[in-house]
Amino acid sequence: MEDIEFQYFIDNQRLLFGQYPNRYLVISGTKVVTTGSDWWEAYMNAQKEGLLPGEYIIQLCGPDEKCYTIEINQFPI
Repeated sequence: MEDIEFQYFIDNQRLLFGQYPNRYLVISGTKVVTTGSDWWEAYMNAQKEGLLPGEYIIQLCGPDEKCYTIEINQFPI
């Protein structure tokens, strides 16, 4: 699933950066569901939206490829 979301981010990075500069985006499928000013706020907002782990990625929205990161978090259920 993460491939779809990350590819959406790459394909739309310029547009997304114009809308959400330096925000952490919660992307599910090909949609920005919510954002946060930091990773934790984005994560908490994803929870408020009812998203479950594995249904989304959290991606920093920067102006170039320097913001491309991979961070895998697993939380006990």
